[in-house]
Amino acid sequence: MLGLERCESVEEKWERIKTTLEQVCKNILGREDNTRKDWISDSTWQMIERRKQVKQKLCATYARTRKGKELEKEYAVLNKEILKLR
Repeated sequence: MLGLERCESVEEKWERIKTTLEQVCKNILGREDNTRKDWISDSTWQMIERRKQVKQKLCATYARTRKGKELEKEYAVLNKEILKLR
């Protein structure tokens, strides 16, 4: 009796598959623990965040302009300081 089956669109099928996969993954794998490490100080976390911001700005500059070179230097300094704190 093919006429009694519910016709689903591709989007509906995808949503059903996606939610099933998400539920299975959540049940089996659980949630990732994103807590901060106790051995890393708050000042180091602030430096890491600053380094991320500099890296984003650096990636946003396409040409090797003066600003790009300044950002590269700033990133290198921050990275060196963070590595010293390990």
